[in-house]
Amino acid sequence: MRSLIDVTKEWMSEPQFEGNSLDVAEDGKQAQCRYQSNAGSGNYSVFIDMDTEKQWVCLYQYSKQTIPPNRRSELAELFTRINANCKQGSLDLLMDDGRFRFRYGLDIEGSELSVAMLKNMDQLACTTLDDYAPAIAAVAYAGKTASSALASLLGKSKSPEPLVTTSLADADLPAWESLPGTACLQRWSAEIQEAIAHGASADNWEILGHGVVIAHNNMKRAESIVKRIACDAGMAFVSIPDDAVMSIPLNESDPYSDNAPIMIFLEPGDWMLEKAEKDADEEDIATRSDFRKKLVSYMKGFDPAKPVIFATAAYEIDDLAESLRAVGAFDRRFFVPKWSHEQIGRKFLEGIGLALCGDSLTGSTAKVGKLISGHHSERAKSLAALAMKRLSRQVNRPLTFLDLLDFGARGTVESDKAPLDDEPIRRQVAYHEAGHALVAVLDSSGRNIPEYSTIIEGITFKGVVIESYGYLHSLESQSTYRNFLHQVRIALAGRAAEQVFAGSANVSVGAISDLEEATRYATQAFSKYGFAPGMDDSANAGSNLAIVFGTPTPSEYAHVESLTRSFLADEYRNVVDLISGHRDMLDSIATHLLTDPILDQADLISICAEHNVAVAAL
Repeated sequence: MRSLIDVTKEWMSEPQFEGNSLDVAEDGKQAQCRYQSNAGSGNYSVFIDMDTEKQWVCLYQYSKQTIPPNRRSELAELFTRINANCKQGSLDLLMDDGRFRFRYGLDIEGSELSVAMLKNMDQLACTTLDDYAPAIAAVAYAGKTASSALASLLGKSKSPEPLVTTSLADADLPAWESLPGTACLQRWSAEIQEAIAHGASADNWEILGHGVVIAHNNMKRAESIVKRIACDAGMAFVSIPDDAVMSIPLNESDPYSDNAPIMIFLEPGDWMLEKAEKDADEEDIATRSDFRKKLVSYMKGFDPAKPVIFATAAYEIDDLAESLRAVGAFDRRFFVPKWSHEQIGRKFLEGIGLALCGDSLTGSTAKVGKLISGHHSERAKSLAALAMKRLSRQVNRPLTFLDLLDFGARGTVESDKAPLDDEPIRRQVAYHEAGHALVAVLDSSGRNIPEYSTIIEGITFKGVVIESYGYLHSLESQSTYRNFLHQVRIALAGRAAEQVFAGSANVSVGAISDLEEATRYATQAFSKYGFAPGMDDSANAGSNLAIVFGTPTPSEYAHVESLTRSFLADEYRNVVDLISGHRDMLDSIATHLLTDPILDQADLISICAEHNVAVAAL
């Protein structure tokens, strides 16, 4: 009688298993073979475990799909219903990680395994997963119930059962007035509603568009816009997570058209990218390409009687693969501009509660918006708003802009704030921060009066100066050589002030982050923007117009490095001279910080007046 392992080796000697493995334990009692199976419904990882003592063989065929957590219970019910009718093998759902598999075991004791039996096990696994793939996809990625998906697959469904869709009537949907820059989308929403109500023709739907991509800087906000459109048009709504998009059902018995009119939002992700991520292999690239072809084909088969509209979002329209932008696919494109600082600030203060905010906040919404826009994620903005609410309860007074600046500098981690207790270090830090503040004022002709200067130690700093958000807001999107020069000089000013105060031999290492910032500014300016050192002199304006594309060549790197080093050395000398010429004002700012470790904008304006330095109104 041939052993289980010998029979399996014979089977795996066939050409299709080249490169796959058969691992045998040292004692020869257990073995496992592994290979990839390409069934019609997808690619699967297969494991066949063998126990030569117990004489059993068990095949596990795992799907590479992951079921979303909120659909696992429903899918478990589907598998229970399917298994009740399966004569051989069963479908299992791994509840913890969302994977599923087909499992089939044989007890060979008293008999003999054959290559034919192994082939039959493999074929049964592929056939079972193929047969039930539409029902699995309908439950997992289209919101259908287990009973209706299985009934539809088996041809026993008498009428379409509604999808388990997102409830839009009860959802906290934003009003159009709170969605600036969306007038064109609001018009499209009305057109969709009209088309559905009056049964628009195929030609009219082609003009209207039934695949839309929204270019937005906030993907969640884009999804809320799509929900708003679906709600206004009286459509069902389903949101598909990005890691489930490529598993949505796109066949003749799909659950979407059965429940039309419906809006399907596909979360943006790798599925939409033309170019794969660096770590993607050829198989992943091919899988994505194949899915895009199927999706475009499905969208081009649009049925005016059963409107199925697909929507997605992207930072830029070109993020969507060119094949997806074909006529009949995502051929309707909308651009939603970024919110203004006023809008960002107003929304943030409303999140705190306007009643808790003092005049310095409610009267400076643009400054608040400029400050809070540095928190790139909605999570960070929400944490900042919650921290402000907590502070309001602690201090029992209206919140101020200085409170917000304190969180901006120190973050939302709570700690007992105290100035440095080492006098020599404390004095040097005070002069360092005073240098930043002084140069911000002088180099901007009194327009950039820092909002906040402190020598209270934070998690990552011993002191900090925060520039005027009113000044930064006034610049908006201006990116001029003059603005670049100003930022470099402020960055160099802390080290320069230490030199003026203590001498060049006593400059500390505390300026490392400032120097990194100045070096980054200069490198970008000379490699990417065509700026040149001394460009405020028109004779030098065109001396560095050949910019660097992609990774710099050795000669390009050497050129940019040479410009950067020379430029920073010259500007450092200029900043030292500027500070030396206003040593009395440097001493005043540093002395104030040593007395009161927090210097606000009003304090600094007062110091400017004492030294006859004009302050410009913003």
